[in-house]
Amino acid sequence: MNEIIVLGLLFALLSRFIGLIISIGFYNSLRDKKFIKLVLGWFFWICAGTLNLSSEIINQVPTNDIVILLNTIFSALGDIFVLIGVISYFRKIPNNMFIILTSIFVIGPILAYSIPSFRSLLSVISLLRLFVTIFFTVIPIIERKRFKKQLSNKTYFWFYITTIIIYLYTVSYFLLTLQGKIYGGIINAPGLELIIYLFLLDSTTFLVVILVNQIEYDISSYYKFELKDKYSHDLGNILQRLYTASDLIREEKDLKMLDIIEKNIKEAAELIKEIRDISF
Repeated sequence: MNEIIVLGLLFALLSRFIGLIISIGFYNSLRDKKFIKLVLGWFFWICAGTLNLSSEIINQVPTNDIVILLNTIFSALGDIFVLIGVISYFRKIPNNMFIILTSIFVIGPILAYSIPSFRSLLSVISLLRLFVTIFFTVIPIIERKRFKKQLSNKTYFWFYITTIIIYLYTVSYFLLTLQGKIYGGIINAPGLELIIYLFLLDSTTFLVVILVNQIEYDISSYYKFELKDKYSHDLGNILQRLYTASDLIREEKDLKMLDIIEKNIKEAAELIKEIRDISF
């Protein structure tokens, strides 16, 4: 059974490392702040997964409690940063909400750690994680018309599949925590329950990686189309003004129109410079 746990956790860690590398690559090329949240989210999830693996070789109860505490914090922070990073593609999340959620999932477990029934309180924290997950993932469902303007049907399909698996995972996590079979991500469940939990854990991580890539591809394609339309329209207007000005010069010998031509040439040069500065 220990081998199954190790293999499941290793697969989840591998997927998280892939997510981290991809998010770092997106940030380096696009310099968008939302990727900082995604990078931190993957990092915290990697820390949690590493602690899970380390717990398999730790037998001292006091040390295990510390591992459980840290795992609870890192797992929750990973949830918050990744969820907010994904939703930030479509709407700005207030900083106050971000700070409040982060504080709750850091200070809460630390305060609970000083209470004798520390492990039983983890079920409350896991329930809060479930509520936070539902809150953020339900936004694209409620505002699906708006989201579908920027997302392809394929990506929206991946979003639904990922959301369903995330819900199943968080519900499974909460129920196993209530039964005392999981403490802060440290697994102590029997055969079938363990396999189902690890399957949902690995599937969640893998699907989030796919979803982020699909969203980034769709958003990039959407903005490319928008910019193509904008710049082609603006350049078309400039060319039309240049043609009009040149006709007036030929017909009326009005040299003042040269100033208009020069001005439009400068506008065209600026647009071309903007197009060259765009990176995807």
